[in-house]
Amino acid sequence: MTMFIVTVPKIFLPWFHHEQMRNIIQMIIDDWSNLSETKSRKIMGRYAFWGRLAYIIQISAVFIIVLELTVTRHPSFMVESSENGSLSVRDIVLGPSCWITPSMSTPMYLMYYYIVLSGLCGAALIYAGFDAFMFSTALHICGQFEILNSSIERMTDKDDYGILKHRIKEYSQRHAKLLALSNQLNDIVSLIILLELLSNGFLICISGISLLTNFKNGNLDTDDFNVGVRVYVCYMALFMYSFVGEKLSIQAEKSQIAIYNRPWYNMSATIAKDMLFIIMPAIVYPGFDAFMFSIVLHICGQFEILNSSTENITDEDGYWEQRYKIKEYSQRHAKLLALSTQLDEIINVIILFTLLSNGFSICIAAISLLTGIKNGNLDNENFNVGIRICVCYVVLFMYSFVGEKLSIQAAKSQIAIYKVPWYNMPTTIAKDIQFIIMRSNSACNLTACGIMTMNYEAFKYTTRVMFSCFSVLQLALA
Repeated sequence: MTMFIVTVPKIFLPWFHHEQMRNIIQMIIDDWSNLSETKSRKIMGRYAFWGRLAYIIQISAVFIIVLELTVTRHPSFMVESSENGSLSVRDIVLGPSCWITPSMSTPMYLMYYYIVLSGLCGAALIYAGFDAFMFSTALHICGQFEILNSSIERMTDKDDYGILKHRIKEYSQRHAKLLALSNQLNDIVSLIILLELLSNGFLICISGISLLTNFKNGNLDTDDFNVGVRVYVCYMALFMYSFVGEKLSIQAEKSQIAIYNRPWYNMSATIAKDMLFIIMPAIVYPGFDAFMFSIVLHICGQFEILNSSTENITDEDGYWEQRYKIKEYSQRHAKLLALSTQLDEIINVIILFTLLSNGFSICIAAISLLTGIKNGNLDNENFNVGIRICVCYVVLFMYSFVGEKLSIQAAKSQIAIYKVPWYNMPTTIAKDIQFIIMRSNSACNLTACGIMTMNYEAFKYTTRVMFSCFSVLQLALA
């Protein structure tokens, strides 16, 4: 019955997403039609072999289930006698025999039996066939990612600008198409995967209980063999989706490494920027905290580069050259300060909620962990709790660290510009430097919604508050 429930969406969802299905199938046909290189053929052949192998395994297991049901529950006309009379009992492929009423004529019974058998065969083929088809399709996309990543090896810094531009264009177009097809495939199978997880997980649990009960009571028969094969089919379907999902994710992420391994540092700035745009979409699952951490560190690096650029401002330069360098410095300094302010406006509320939620989570998790240690009930769940505490604490430290780093680098601008020999420069240049120093007096910080400045002091204060709350909660729950 579970097979019929899951088979229905496997029929209607591809029909509902028929445009995506058409695009995917057309892409597979085009890829095999336009195949010319031996290396690409080997890669595609390897992934196609895995897809065929999965199809054979799934179909064989389903065929065994249907064959066992057909052999053990073939049409029969048994008559059970009792004191009150006789009763005819007729088998059906699915369901109990009582579903067939004694008054049903033999032609009607046979028609009903073969209709159910045909439906079972069709559902079994669709159930296993759809999984195998999606498995093969996802593997095909994995193969295309691998071929695409290997094709970038032909790009070298010895090629001229036109050839590099053409190859970057071809790579980016193919990469964008594969990412789009991966998303279309996910749109088709996401709901089906959810139903598979729920139904197959439930079926595996029920079948496992049935097998263990019969094994314990010594009542093993052919039905138990069928149940065992059913568990295998359900488990295999779950493994197939997990395996191909992992494989697709890995191959897609390898695009980032493949393009980064090219000698972009020896290429023109426009080519390097194009390669950067390719790398950015290849990062499929960037964490928000890690992303913001990287952004703040990038601004810190720009402040450090800006501060080191003051070494080029000397009293030996001419007036207009000094004027130009001071102008460049002040414009860049103002831009970095503005970016820091904008970044703080974006994440200050998030930092506040992170402080509150992570602090509360750490306190509750620590109480749970200590209670488990006290009662001697340590298990995998307690290990999970310990990891959770570490993750929450590391996030708090990350924001404190980058806040401290940003504040220090911004403050160094004042010292860096002050070291310029302004006392040997014209009065107008010295006044410009004075304005920059005055502007550097403004604090450049990350804040928790303006309530707390994120730095090492804030981290120590947050830790003290968490320990205080932990002590209060421990006393309240004791």
